[in-house]
Amino acid sequence: FANAPRPQVVSAGTRCAKMLRPLPGALRVLVLASILADALRGPPPAGEAARRYRPRQQGRQRLPYFPASPPLLAGALGAKGPAPREITLRLARAGSAREILSVFELDGDACNDINLAAVWNQLGKARLGRRERADFFREHEATLLRLEARTDEIVSQLSPRNIAGVSYGIARLGFAPAQQTMRLLAAEATPRLHEFNSQELANVALAFATAGVSDPQLFEAIGREARARIGEYNAQELANTAWAFAKLSVPADELFNAIAREAEPRLGEFIAQGLANTAWAFA
Repeated sequence: FANAPRPQVVSAGTRCAKMLRPLPGALRVLVLASILADALRGPPPAGEAARRYRPRQQGRQRLPYFPASPPLLAGALGAKGPAPREITLRLARAGSAREILSVFELDGDACNDINLAAVWNQLGKARLGRRERADFFREHEATLLRLEARTDEIVSQLSPRNIAGVSYGIARLGFAPAQQTMRLLAAEATPRLHEFNSQELANVALAFATAGVSDPQLFEAIGREARARIGEYNAQELANTAWAFAKLSVPADELFNAIAREAEPRLGEFIAQGLANTAWAFA
């Protein structure tokens, strides 16, 4: 483009101006600036021309294909943010609770249900001492409330695995205002418990008990589902389910009888903590 004969440059420039005329003023300026910058850089290195420039059609003058600046044009076109997959990768690289929350703070509106579940789950696993946790809540209350509100918007889109993950994260993090989200999760999960596997059922019960959120309808449904599928539960899931129901003082004699029958011949599979939690639940 930079080395083309002068008449050709003028012709191409005129065509370019006509093509860009319908675009908004700000976007037109950005595109023209990118074309000018590309021209001033001179011809591409050998072997790159075929990649950067589209072939001309016979008998028709075509404008050169220039690589525009993605961030610049994305902003001008009103792009909403990075793809969910990119957010997932950034969350995987985040270490501390502050780093995890900063990913949401930057691109929360672009987060899908999987991203939001990952944020809660990772926050729940972050190691925060009591004082550090209080400081974290105070410093980031606005962002945490925004995370809660964003999660409330997409509760109906959450898979069983992500309902369990969000519940677990909220419970472990201990952010009290998010108990309202826990109740929305309970309302969403209760009619769908047949979709949950034994691990997800046990984890939801454990999360609600850890958070101290009692939902009678949810636990009645979990108890019913667990009794029907008790043979699918491993030792840890049996222990967690028994502990959760006992922790919230949920009356469930039939469920405890089923757990006892299933656990007794399998006590060798329990770890010490699981045995202790089961014994406490039955005490």
